Amino acid sequence: MASDDEDVTELLAVLRRGLDDLRSREDTPAKFKAASRLAEGLRQFGEEAAAMRRDVVTAIRENEKLKLRPLADRVGISTTRLHQLIKAGEKDPKETPDVRTDERDGGGLAGSG
Repeated sequence: MASDDEDVTELLAVLRRGLDDLRSREDTPAKFKAASRLAEGLRQFGEEAAAMRRDVVTAIRENEKLKLRPLADRVGISTTRLHQLIKAGEKDPKETPDVRTDERDGGGLAGSG
């Protein structure tokens, strides 16, 4: 079984291959649309990953009753960044849309089939 880090590395490699494939296509409106959809999807994934980071540090902090410095050391970030994550979670508890359920475009890249 692969580690979480190996899984993420594999996913990033898949994204890189897809981006390289898209880049190699002829410059057409379809390529522009596909690049726009990719950019939006990646932005949404970024927001979801950021929310996940906030949730994880909050859960570890609550479950293990850790102060900022030990928690920051545990997850490998500065106490300043940790404090920002915690405060962002307190200010913005909204859920991020799940990019897998976007019905507008049928899912997947334009021209990817």
